[in-house]
Amino acid sequence: MNKLTAIRWDIEPACNLSCKHCLVSKVKYPEKISLLENKLIAKKLIDFGVKRMVFQSKEPLLYQGICNLIAFCSNRGIVTGLATNGTLLNEDLINELIDSNLSFLAISLEGITPYSNDLIRGEGTFNVIMRNIKLLDAAMRKKNKYIQLALEMCLHKGNINEVSSMIEYFSNLPFSIINIGDIAMIGEAKKNDYLAISKLETEEAYAKLFFDFSRLGKKQFGIAPKSSMPYENIYYNTIYGLDIPFHLPSCSITKGVYSISADGHIAGCNFIKDNKPDVLIDFESDFKNMEYGGVEKVINKNNEFFSAMLKPNYKANPDCQTCLHKENCTFCPMPNDDCKGSDIERCNRYKEKLRELFSLMKNKGMPFSIASGVFADFDENGCKAYRVFFDSSVKELEIAKAHAALFIDIYKAHDDLRYSMFCENEWADELLRLLLSEGYLELKGDQ
Repeated sequence: MNKLTAIRWDIEPACNLSCKHCLVSKVKYPEKISLLENKLIAKKLIDFGVKRMVFQSKEPLLYQGICNLIAFCSNRGIVTGLATNGTLLNEDLINELIDSNLSFLAISLEGITPYSNDLIRGEGTFNVIMRNIKLLDAAMRKKNKYIQLALEMCLHKGNINEVSSMIEYFSNLPFSIINIGDIAMIGEAKKNDYLAISKLETEEAYAKLFFDFSRLGKKQFGIAPKSSMPYENIYYNTIYGLDIPFHLPSCSITKGVYSISADGHIAGCNFIKDNKPDVLIDFESDFKNMEYGGVEKVINKNNEFFSAMLKPNYKANPDCQTCLHKENCTFCPMPNDDCKGSDIERCNRYKEKLRELFSLMKNKGMPFSIASGVFADFDENGCKAYRVFFDSSVKELEIAKAHAALFIDIYKAHDDLRYSMFCENEWADELLRLLLSEGYLELKGDQ
C-alpha cells in the first residue's frame, strides 16, 4: 500500500441534475465548509506530499469559490482536475477555470444525440452541454491556453445503437481522452436497471469502437475504456496497432488515493462509505484538525482494512495464478462476486486469444513488429522494456538475463519481423510469447 498521494475531493453536497444512473444522488452529504477552511485543508494536504487533487461530486461548480481554490492548489504545484456534468459552464466561469491553471477537466455526456443523453441526464441537457463545450473550446483558443479535456460516457440501452457512429462524432470534439464504460449498478442505477446493457454488449461495443478507432486517420484523442479487462486491451492493441492503456483492475486506495468529504473529513473511500455505511465508519477522521501523526494513523488503519478486504480469492483461478500482475490486480470491493467472476473469465478469454495469435505468428509466419511506444533500457544486469501509452501511463517488463541478447536483437530489428528470423535461438519461443502476451508486439497481417 502507498502513502497519501492523491485526493478525490467531494467538495459540494448538492447537484443541479438528477441523473438516472447517479451513484450518489440520494446520499446525504455533510454540510460544506468555507473556502478559507478548504484552503487550510489543501495546504495541509500539500504539506503531507499530495501531488494530485480532483474536485468532484456532487457538482463542484456549485461550490462558490471553486476556481479560487483550484488556483490556490495549482499555483503550489498540484495537478488539479475537476469532474462536472457540464451544464453550469458559461463564459465567465470558463475563463476563471482557464486562468486558475486547472490541469484537466472531465465533462460527462451520455450519448451522441439528445435522445440518448437526455434519457439519463434530463431533457435539454445535451444541447446545453454541447453549447458549453463549444464555448470552452473557443475560450481556450482565444487565450491560447489549454486545459486537457476528457469526455466521460457510459454505455447504456439508450446509446448502444450509436456505437457505430461514436468514433467519427468524437473526432469533431475538443477532447483528448474518451473515458467510456458501462453503468455501475449501484445508486440510482439499481432503480433504473432497464438502462443497463449486458457484459457481452459492452464487450461487443468495445470491439466496434476499437476497430473504428484503428481505421481513423489522424487521431486527436485516445480511448480509455473504463470497463475492459487488461488483456482485452492488449489483444486489440496487438491486432490493430493501438495504444489503449494497460490498467489493472484496482482499488484506488492501493495507489494512495483518498477521499475528502464536503465537511473536511478524510476516508479511504467515500464511495464505499456511501454505499456500505457499515464500512470505514471507524476510520473517518476530521482532516482539517489533524496533525501528521493522526493522518498516518488513518492511512495505516485504511491500509490494514483494505488489505483484508481485497484479499484475492479470485486468484485461485489457474490463469490468475500464473499472471505476472496478480499481486497488483485488486477488484473494487463494491461489485458482487459474480461480477468479478465474469470479468476474470473475460480477461482469461483474451489471454487465450493472444495465445492463438502467437500460434499464427509462430506457425503461419505472420509478420510482427515492436509495438509503438516501446522503449528499452539495457545494462550489465539485463534489460527492461517499457511501453508508454497516450495517457502517459507506463507498463514495465523485466527481461530475464538469459533473454537479454535475443531481446536486443529483436528490439534493434524492430519492424518487418518473422518468427523464423529468431527460431534457432533456444529462448525464441519463450521470449516472443512473453512479448506478444504482454503487449510489446504488433501483428502486421490479417488475423
